Amino acid sequence: MSLQPVLTDIGRDALIQAQIGQGQVVISKVAFGKKSRLPTGHETGLVEQFLVWPISTSTFLESGQIDLAVLVEGSETGLTEDQPVREIAFLDANDRPIFYWSTTGALGAITPATAYALTFSVALAPADAAVIQIVDAGAPWEVLFGARVAALEAKFTSATSPLNLALKGLQDAAWRNHFLSQS
Repeated sequence: MSLQPVLTDIGRDALIQAQIGQGQVVISKVAFGKKSRLPTGHETGLVEQFLVWPISTSTFLESGQIDLAVLVEGSETGLTEDQPVREIAFLDANDRPIFYWSTTGALGAITPATAYALTFSVALAPADAAVIQIVDAGAPWEVLFGARVAALEAKFTSATSPLNLALKGLQDAAWRNHFLSQS
């Protein structure tokens, strides 16, 4: 399964306009949908959109590749049930899909209680990438992801964590059994 979205016709036209000095392509959001279709580039929206979320971080490479990442905190989405991710669009300031991706399976699910992290790479000619502006949260991906991992680690290693208590109980039982076997 490719995680490289297609440039839509809308995106192509926006790039052409930007290259001739008629503005700039500004991408700031990613839309998630739960239905799928074969990507053609003719998409004007998602089949069944359920969430629009700001882009967390982006990186431009000299080759024209743009890496776009999003970290969705499920508790902040307002969703009441799990939603499978089967299509994604990166939207411009007018909520038009510039890049689109879809799969018949699901690329995980966004849930009301968990975080969902995703990174996409977009391959463009350097001249095309030069007229795109990405508005993101600003923090590097490592910082966003590292903070999330640290929070989870703290949760599971605290003295009162159910997981830590269960592991301590297993450790105590193992030492007890070892001591009894040596007697």
